[in-house]
Amino acid sequence: MATLWFDTVEITFHPVAAPLSRWKAVMAARMQSGNFTGVVTNDAEVAGGRSGGWTSVAPLHKRDLGDGRQEFVVVIMCAADSVDVAKSNVSDVRLMMGWNDGLW
Repeated sequence: MATLWFDTVEITFHPVAAPLSRWKAVMAARMQSGNFTGVVTNDAEVAGGRSGGWTSVAPLHKRDLGDGRQEFVVVIMCAADSVDVAKSNVSDVRLMMGWNDGLW
């Protein structure tokens, strides 16, 4: 059965100290080291395939905090033929970025 699984994470960072392009480069490198293939980075997302699923990580600007920092909602989504693959890919991306530990 075709499945789309997703999760969201809120992150805050300072675009001068850690611009979005750097964040995307880190995300792409971690996805590649996590066995995602065909990893692409563009204006909207970082995405790649693994285990028959396609996973996209899209940072969506939420608001400026007034002190130079910006808040984003990051949507992690995976389309796959299996619920297990989709859930696993989304969960693994969260772990790769340390979002389960609140590191970002």
